[in-house]
Amino acid sequence: MARISLVRDSLQARSPEYGFSTLRLRRRGYQRLILLKSHINFFYFWEKRWFFVAMALGAFMLSLPVPSGLSPEGMIVLTMSVVATVLFVTEPIPLPTVALLIIVGQVTLLSIPSTIVAKSLMTDSVLFIMGSLMLAVAVVKQKLD
Repeated sequence: MARISLVRDSLQARSPEYGFSTLRLRRRGYQRLILLKSHINFFYFWEKRWFFVAMALGAFMLSLPVPSGLSPEGMIVLTMSVVATVLFVTEPIPLPTVALLIIVGQVTLLSIPSTIVAKSLMTDSVLFIMGSLMLAVAVVKQKLD
């Protein structure tokens, strides 16, 4: 007699009126979450969080109204400067990538032709600084420092 009551209780526990299907869906949802969590590397997003913060800050600043006395191009340059400063200080991406983003930002946001941007980078002072940095990297790489 006790055996029959155990079978009856287990059948009632699995009936839909007792929430078995809801429990199964919750368990499947949790399993899918665990599977999704194993496929997405959240550590990467946490490591690069300052990049996303800088991009969100830049989008926010570009959506602000332009203050009086400042041209729209000036607001774009100010935004690019703030974003570049955040990226330089926090270093979520390599520093040469930040410099490349500044060049890309000039071409895309300011609508300056790429030839003019390239000409502005080919001044004597820029080439001198680039050459001295390349020489410094070569000296460090050869362990002559």
